[in-house]
Amino acid sequence: MDTSIAPSTLPPDAAMDVDTAHQELLPGGDGGDMGLRNHIPSSQSHAARHPLQEIIPVSHFSARPPRQVLKERSIQSRQRALRLQADLDELNKAREAQILELAKKHNRKALHIRCMANNIKNVKRIREPTLKNALLYKKAREVNEGLPTGSKSSLSELRAAIAADPTLQISSMTEARKTQLINEVKAHRELKWSGARVNNCAATQDYNHTMKRVQGEYDGLYSRTGILGFGMFSRTHINDGAVPAWVESSKALDFLKDEYNQGPLEFGRGFELWACSKGANGGNRLSDLQRGCAKMISESLSRVLGRPNARMSYGDYDTAIRQRHHIQLRGWPKGVPFKPPSQIARFNDVRALHNALRLNECVWVKMTRSEIDELMEKAEQQLPKVRRKRKDAGGIHQRRARVSNNENIDPNIPTAVKKSTKQSRAKKQMPPAPRSRSVVDSDDDHEATGHVTLQFNQLNL
Repeated sequence: MDTSIAPSTLPPDAAMDVDTAHQELLPGGDGGDMGLRNHIPSSQSHAARHPLQEIIPVSHFSARPPRQVLKERSIQSRQRALRLQADLDELNKAREAQILELAKKHNRKALHIRCMANNIKNVKRIREPTLKNALLYKKAREVNEGLPTGSKSSLSELRAAIAADPTLQISSMTEARKTQLINEVKAHRELKWSGARVNNCAATQDYNHTMKRVQGEYDGLYSRTGILGFGMFSRTHINDGAVPAWVESSKALDFLKDEYNQGPLEFGRGFELWACSKGANGGNRLSDLQRGCAKMISESLSRVLGRPNARMSYGDYDTAIRQRHHIQLRGWPKGVPFKPPSQIARFNDVRALHNALRLNECVWVKMTRSEIDELMEKAEQQLPKVRRKRKDAGGIHQRRARVSNNENIDPNIPTAVKKSTKQSRAKKQMPPAPRSRSVVDSDDDHEATGHVTLQFNQLNL
């Protein structure tokens, strides 16, 4: 049973009840006194709740010495570093001469000898394709293409075929040819990583395999840190064969049942309906991408300037944005015209701009002093922008001031015709309303007036 209480409510005689297994010595003040701070009581830690699980050892900080001692140590350390750097410079000069001599003697590149001398291994998680990989890939396509499984050439046979092919000799290749072969391998790897599966069966197998790996990552994260999480997965087209699935660590999906009164099955169905209808494919239209680009540009500009209603100006970009605020968009995709996204008609251009904005490759940055000076010089050399003339310049404007009683005004000048309002036009289109009997024209006889008065008197009775 958890009997831990808050530190503020601990009684004075309960100081020994606190677990000191996770305590750490830290400086207590300016004078360098030792202080004791508790991380988390053991009854509240993740490791204490799982006593059978091995614990990753923690690092403990030692006591911090006084400031004067630290200052002296810093000065001494800097002096030692300078002396060591001077000795290393002399050693590197002598060693570089020896490396160049060995490279010339053994007919190798200096970089290769330097890596061997420094015991450097160029091992990466995903290695870049080499020229040998490119040659093997090219020869495999030529020899094994169209052959059934089991009759294709092995790796040793491909290497022998490369050695016998005079067109694939590295010594006779140009740099452009080498780059072309390596780019072909890169394109093949990219296709295998992000290309679409050929049918629903292959896509479902990839889906199941990836789900198992993700579930393992969730379980490992929860076991190491106690972090809960869940993930929902669904198809994006009604013709796909994958069914909705989810991964979770421990019992994280109970959150949906407790808070939203929905199990993972109901939640997965709703997520699948949203994904198939508009979730993944709703933003692939040209108009959606254009609106997304304009929104990201305006929001990022407002965030940089600190103004919620900042507006982007494309036609007057140098004056209204760069000269005024000293910022500019950096990373605009090459080949994409710089104009409002709604005016970019090519789908590939809009998609390239959208990806650059979404991945933060096209961002607002501050201009350097040299860029500002160059922009100012360019602005001084340019002629001022001529204001566009009105379309009715030289003629009579539609709206004129009221004519006062002035004898100097020429009466032959035609006045502007007053535009009819929407209300007056609608009134003219309405049919004539019927007249009431109580309405009498002014040219009627006086006898009719007496008749009308009689009717009103009868009504009043």
